[in-house]
Amino acid sequence: MNLLFISNKTLGHYNTLERIIENQIQLSNNNILFINNVNPLVNSIIKKKYNLLIINCFNFIKIFYLIFKFKPDYIVSCSGNIAFVVCFFTSLLKYFNIYIPNIIIEQNYFPGKSTVIGSSIYDTIICPNKQTQRFITNPILVGDIKPFLNNNDNLINKQDKSKQTILILSGTLGYKKLTQAIVDNIELFDDYNIIFQTGKHTANFTNPNIKVFKNIENVKEYYNLADIIIATAGATTISELLFIKKPFILFPCDFVINNHQMINAINVKKISGCPIATNSSELKSSFIKLTQNYNDFKIQLNSLDNNYINFNLVLKKSGENIKHCFYKIFINYLFWKIYNIDNTHIKILQLKSKQLETCYFIQKRFGLLNMIKSLFTNKLTTTQIIVSHIFNNNINKIKEILISLAIEYYYTQIEIIDLYQRI
Repeated sequence: MNLLFISNKTLGHYNTLERIIENQIQLSNNNILFINNVNPLVNSIIKKKYNLLIINCFNFIKIFYLIFKFKPDYIVSCSGNIAFVVCFFTSLLKYFNIYIPNIIIEQNYFPGKSTVIGSSIYDTIICPNKQTQRFITNPILVGDIKPFLNNNDNLINKQDKSKQTILILSGTLGYKKLTQAIVDNIELFDDYNIIFQTGKHTANFTNPNIKVFKNIENVKEYYNLADIIIATAGATTISELLFIKKPFILFPCDFVINNHQMINAINVKKISGCPIATNSSELKSSFIKLTQNYNDFKIQLNSLDNNYINFNLVLKKSGENIKHCFYKIFINYLFWKIYNIDNTHIKILQLKSKQLETCYFIQKRFGLLNMIKSLFTNKLTTTQIIVSHIFNNNINKIKEILISLAIEYYYTQIEIIDLYQRI
């Protein structure tokens, strides 16, 4: 069987696809080919194990040639532009009685652009929660891909030591704000061993207990060492954290598309209780809270039931009922543009420096006022509460209200989180 795996920009996308291969697919019975765009780090790792073709999503001739030469039986991807183009072309082949089922794994709690737009030509879409369905044309399969075979698989034995260990994960690209937050609060970690994966934004530490790595290829080898984990809120990282079940702090990146890491973090906070930090002061308060209530967080994490997908079963059932609606691609694109255009007007909010202007804006502008009114039975009260907190410069209270809104009402998360980030 020929399996075509389509990776994407970050190492997390590749790790998700690799764990499918390692855990649930027998390599001896399958011919596997990876395709990816230009990313030296990710591509160098893929080449160590699999055949790799580097391709641009606009190179249609090369994509056509790939499809007819490799003749894939299935296409598996974590979405992205390349996956959309490949799946679009293979979907056209149905008019020649050639069916190539595709399986898209969307691990973010708010789906990406290519997932939404291409959802009408994707056969199977695996998503972390059922609320994602409102953005997706075809029915979704709710669940996650199991990160490791079991909690102890390929994990190095934890050493007998007097100090606890903190594992800090900044993602493939790194996150300068997280690195700076660690530097600003370095005194908090004097009594801990630190393993710090910095990505591109490295830092120099004189403390011998701090080990710095630019990237960690086999991150599962370090999870067993850790007692506490501080990490960005990428989809793959969150999946691993929920599997490992060790107390963690999420520090979502704010430069990602649609602020999807903050959406991931808020959804995970809802089920795990583990705190979110977005700056140095919040990291300090979150760390103190986590250490003081360490056992409570651990109990809550251990009580979670993870819904893992049997990928072999997905392969067998994928393509049984292929329905591709090409005209809906255009409709999905319009939906995406309309949904996201509302973000722009929130960017002018400056709650700290322009309180009077902001109050006027909240009361007069359609977006936020109508949103708040539509969410509550007592419509005016909530608006007045938020406005009163703005007058009193009670920023933390406003954040609490906005987070509760985002958790309870999924469909407003983009607007609410964009406002939250600017307070």
